[in-house]
Amino acid sequence: MKKQFKIVLFIFLLVVKFCYSQLNPTLYIDSKPIKFSSDISLPYWVPAGKLVQLGQDAVSISIVEFNLSNSELQLNQILNIVSSGTVPNGKVWKIEAIGIGNNSNYNTINNFSNSQTPSIFNSPGVFSTPGTYSWKVPPGVTTICIEVWGGGGSGSNASQFYGTGAGGGGGYGYQCFEVVPGTSFDVIVGGSAQTSSVGNLISATGGGNGQTQITNNSTGSGGIGGTSTAGYNINGQNGMSYNNSNNCPKGGNAGNGGLGGAAWNCPSGNNTINGIFPGGGGGGAQPTNSSWSSISGGTGANGQVKIYF
Repeated sequence: MKKQFKIVLFIFLLVVKFCYSQLNPTLYIDSKPIKFSSDISLPYWVPAGKLVQLGQDAVSISIVEFNLSNSELQLNQILNIVSSGTVPNGKVWKIEAIGIGNNSNYNTINNFSNSQTPSIFNSPGVFSTPGTYSWKVPPGVTTICIEVWGGGGSGSNASQFYGTGAGGGGGYGYQCFEVVPGTSFDVIVGGSAQTSSVGNLISATGGGNGQTQITNNSTGSGGIGGTSTAGYNINGQNGMSYNNSNNCPKGGNAGNGGLGGAAWNCPSGNNTINGIFPGGGGGGAQPTNSSWSSISGGTGANGQVKIYF
C-alpha cells in the first residue's frame, strides 16, 4: 500500500509540475500587463518609480534591489513581493524569478515581454563634457566598441600685421574591444586642444593651437591636426595660416567630426570663429584696417567619447 501511495503521489506531483510549467505568469508594470516566459524573459529590470503588481498565475516575485550610485549598481537587498511594490528613488529592481500558482483574477494577454535594462545601461554611453568619468562594463557585456574625438585647437589672437594661425582639428578613432563585465575604465573627455581616452584602450589627441608670429608681416602657424591610437582612425585637419593677405585662417575639421571655425572679419562675412563640436578647430583672428587689434582667435570645440555595447 505504501509503495502504491508513493507511486500515486509521484504521478500527482509530475502532473502538477507539468501543468504549472505550461503557465506564463503576468505582471503589471505601471498598470501595463506583461506576460513572462521564464526561459526568454528573465531577468527583467525595472527602473525607479515603477509600480509592480502580481497578475495572472503569479503568486510571488523574487527581486534583487540595487542602489544606483554614480552610474554604478550596488547590491542593497533581496525582496520577495506577494502583492505589489514600487521601485524606490535611487534604486533599480532586477526580477530574478516569478512564483507560479493559481491566481486567475486577471485577464490574459498574448504578447511576451522583452528583457529590459536600466537607463544607465543604455547604449551608447555618451560623454561630451570635458572631465574625467568612471564607466563600468555592464553585466553580461563582453564586447564594447568605442568612438573618441580629441578637442579642437584654438586659433591665435590678432595684432597689427602679425600673422595668425587657426587651430587644428581633433583626431578621431574607432575600435572594438573584448572586456570583462564589471571592469571600470576612466573616461577622459578633452577640452580645447586636449586628448580624449578610455583607459589604456583607445585615445585621440587634440588639435594643436594656432600660433601668432611676432615678426612684422610674417605668416602665422596653423595648429597640427590630432591623431588616434585606434585601429580605424582619421587625423584632424591642420589649421590654416594668415599672412596679412586676403585669406581666412580657418580652423581644421575634426576627424569624422565638427567643422573648423571661420576667421573673424573674413570676406565671407562669417563671424563664427569657434570650432564646431565635436573637435573642430577654432579660426584664427584677422586684423582689421591694418591697425592694432585685440581680437581673439576662435576656441577649439570639445572632444567626445561614445561607448557602444
